[in-house]
Amino acid sequence: MEKILQVKYCTLPTGDYQISDDIIFERKTFNDWEGSVIDGRIFKQAERLKEEFKTPVFILEGGPKYGGPAYSKPKLTKAALHSSMLSIGLGFGIPIIPSNNPTETANIIIQAVRRLDKDTKIKHVQTHKKGKTLKEQRMQVFLCFPGIGPKLAN
Repeated sequence: MEKILQVKYCTLPTGDYQISDDIIFERKTFNDWEGSVIDGRIFKQAERLKEEFKTPVFILEGGPKYGGPAYSKPKLTKAALHSSMLSIGLGFGIPIIPSNNPTETANIIIQAVRRLDKDTKIKHVQTHKKGKTLKEQRMQVFLCFPGIGPKLAN
């Protein structure tokens, strides 16, 4: 299999996949997007992304409209969904890219890396969910350093 990217796993304060100093991707499943809109987190998150990065991007993954699993009761009306997307896209200037599934999300990120620089392999960073305990959080920080694996970090 062709080696496409060098990957560094690390906890980021904001976003999910950082492919350069300026560009970060925030991945949201369709259900998470709805929940984030309902409780207002999406707008606070968009504000943080915009403050910290020149080019933040949301990837909206799944949902019936994008080929993901159907769900029985939508949490948002179609108008509310569109309004939230317009607020993020127009109000914050953050593009929203639809994705069918995690594989397609990975391919979108790979395409973005290739578009940045076709000759140089650019590192991207994937976060994990924030550790539940202080020990888990410290371990995630140590794992960001080159040459530190789980055994040494522990």
